[in-house]
Amino acid sequence: YTVGDAIAICFGTEVPAGYTETSLGEDCNDNDASVYQSMMLFVDNDGDGYTMGEAVSVCYGETIPEGYVEESLGVDCNDNDANAYQSATVYIDMDGDGFHGQIIQDYCYGDSLPANYSTTTLGFDCNDENAAINPNAAEIPGNGIDENCNGMSDDGPQGNAFVQCGTTIDIYKGINTAVVQGATGYRFKVMDTNTGVIQTIDRSVPFFQLTSLASYEYNTTYSVQVAVKTDGDYGDYSAACDITTRSYASLPLSIRQCGTTYTNKYRPINANVIPNVSGYSFRFTDLATNQQEVISGTSSYTNLNSLAMYTPGASYSVEVAVKTTGDYGDYGPACTINAPAAIIANNGTTITANFKVVASPNPFSDTFALSITEGASGTADVRVYDMIGKLLEVRSVQSSDLSSQQLGNSFPSGVYNVVVTQGETVRTLKVIKR
Repeated sequence: YTVGDAIAICFGTEVPAGYTETSLGEDCNDNDASVYQSMMLFVDNDGDGYTMGEAVSVCYGETIPEGYVEESLGVDCNDNDANAYQSATVYIDMDGDGFHGQIIQDYCYGDSLPANYSTTTLGFDCNDENAAINPNAAEIPGNGIDENCNGMSDDGPQGNAFVQCGTTIDIYKGINTAVVQGATGYRFKVMDTNTGVIQTIDRSVPFFQLTSLASYEYNTTYSVQVAVKTDGDYGDYSAACDITTRSYASLPLSIRQCGTTYTNKYRPINANVIPNVSGYSFRFTDLATNQQEVISGTSSYTNLNSLAMYTPGASYSVEVAVKTTGDYGDYGPACTINAPAAIIANNGTTITANFKVVASPNPFSDTFALSITEGASGTADVRVYDMIGKLLEVRSVQSSDLSSQQLGNSFPSGVYNVVVTQGETVRTLKVIKR
């Protein structure tokens, strides 16, 4: 495989090294005998046929490299898990009556949804743990239960006891009191037994969720009372009832990539999604040095590139904690992940397994320059091709000097592929000349 058109050369008895009389085709990398053909390919890290982003130009040898495919089945919502590739808004129906309790936006899944998950719903369920209670259920008079979820049942006065007294509940679950005939309002008084802070909430229906309060926490016991009004003012509060939210230890506080060795530091590290939390904290411990670093934010994922103490090839212990409206709770169990190893260039320079390349200006009118925004110093090889694969320009410079190289001066208007190689890592980008 050769570069460019055939040229006439003068030689002696043998064709000199570096030249050949015949060509198998255009070589996309004439400095590496193992790669010679190029194609627009899609990135598919987990091999499920669903891909990330648009196709990119890849230079390779006899076979398409691992992690790339010629055709895409569609956009992958999680390219690190072959069992998850399509997303939808889903409804959780724990009691299977067709009415939902929780809604999850953009849930990522595979061939089918898990049990009790659905993309359709008949409506909101005021008690998603009992299939006999939903908006379509028949009301049973006088039993103190609102079977049809209308908040105005024909149940007679049954006192103000709460259905969930003495139980442990999910933080988003409804807390129900008995229906009082003719009631026009229910006032709930909620006291955090750890801090003594009291909050109240007024409702026209005999139930509420802790998530409707300004402050709510996991691993907390709340003392709950209710007062009712039929006309005029609210009456006295009922006797107190203790209800506890789930402990942090009972939550799935872990990452989904336990034991993974990463191929690049930009791949996401995903925590399990916990309902109704406002923040996730990832605590990294370098297992070789015991140095720790914490990354906190609103997202349920992070990556190794966010670590100030990042070291290629290091092994890290990762723990996850969450918070709702207050401080972060306890960290969950530790998982180990391994960073990608560094690459040693031929000149002995250590080069990170990942770097970013930016072209500026792009589009350009006269010339453009490249800069490596991330990656250690070392030699960068640059090749510029037109859209039919013809090699137009070749440079080999130190990464630190790359931005001083002006490219594209003699190019006509059009679109060009730029391939930058550093060590064993290749980045491809498109530039446009006006």
